[in-house]
Amino acid sequence: MDLFVTKKMPTNLHYQIRHDLLLLSFTGVANDDGPVMQSEGVYYLAPLGSKWMVLAYRYADVDREMDHSEFWEFHVCQHLAAHWCTKVALSYSNLRKRIREYPYGLPRGRVTRVGRTYHVYHGADLSNALGVKRQTIEAIFGLKAKAKWVEDDHEHCLMGDKEALREILALEVDWDAV
Repeated sequence: MDLFVTKKMPTNLHYQIRHDLLLLSFTGVANDDGPVMQSEGVYYLAPLGSKWMVLAYRYADVDREMDHSEFWEFHVCQHLAAHWCTKVALSYSNLRKRIREYPYGLPRGRVTRVGRTYHVYHGADLSNALGVKRQTIEAIFGLKAKAKWVEDDHEHCLMGDKEALREILALEVDWDAV
């Protein structure tokens, strides 16, 4: 997994190793040694080199909930631009502006508590090629019992946004979209 440091990188990011995966949490998890507390939240899957990373925003770790559009604009775009700017020969700020226009281009989902059960609403775009499994996302959100996975049209990755991101980032890898 590529790790990088840049002066342009937001300072509120926390890298954590959990369940044999590298989790980029924009909120932090209070206790690194204990079990992960169950949480609602939103996530994106992002390409970082040849690997994909789960970018998670866990509501249990913060005072403020954030929807996908805010999470995309204020965190995901910054992270992608910081990682890819030297690889595609664009400045960080120019790349961030271009990426910002395509919030439906990457696989994403949201975790919501419904009664006693946690539901993971997703766009049915988690494929083996990405290397991220359902259990990985469940572990990030502290879901001890298997969550109910529900396909949701609102969470689908859109073909136009996906293709634009693939072109901007010069990605050869492909993923599901509608």
